[in-house]
Amino acid sequence: MTIQSEGSDPVTRLGFWSALVTAVSAGTFSIAALLEMANAIPVVLGWQIIYASSFVLAVAFVVMMISIHHTTPENRQVWSFTGVSFAILYASNVSIMYIVQLFVYIPRDQRGELSESEAILLSDTFGSFLQAVDGLGYLFMGVAFLAAAPVFTTRGLERWVRWFFVANGLVTVPVFLTYFVDPAYILLAGLWTIAVPVATGLVAINFRRQHRAVTS
Repeated sequence: MTIQSEGSDPVTRLGFWSALVTAVSAGTFSIAALLEMANAIPVVLGWQIIYASSFVLAVAFVVMMISIHHTTPENRQVWSFTGVSFAILYASNVSIMYIVQLFVYIPRDQRGELSESEAILLSDTFGSFLQAVDGLGYLFMGVAFLAAAPVFTTRGLERWVRWFFVANGLVTVPVFLTYFVDPAYILLAGLWTIAVPVATGLVAINFRRQHRAVTS
């Protein structure tokens, strides 16, 4: 992936920061999820960190993918634009889940205001409506990664970015199984907690290098 002109400098800066925020948010989610599963953090606090970091991740991921698109040579932009399209679908889906959890479900659950039907509808449990929405969002995220993988070359750092993007696409399979078949597949889907922070962290480094090349 090469810089096309000096005018791309603001894009590389935005790309770096959005990729960094994506990586940090994904890492924060992963750590909070592990602590919550190990009962090493108060349940409500764990939920709040998980959903808040996930919301930030969704927004930053879209900006990162747009930045990638704007630094992609024209002959490969069909892949980057496809990645952007699926990233927007991902963010649109999962944002519904996170906002509902943070500002509707958790507060009302803590106040004991949820009816039985509301608890079923709004809960983040296997087979619920919102978890299906969330699961579909993560499928779109995996497709976004996979679609954008051909944007990167097979040399140097970009080769690693390319392969980690492919890895995130492949993790979509156990993610689908976890959300829609059996939660036990979470052990395989858990590879997401490594693949996403690493992939987006590498993108941040790549954008930093591009920025220095433009401004030097």
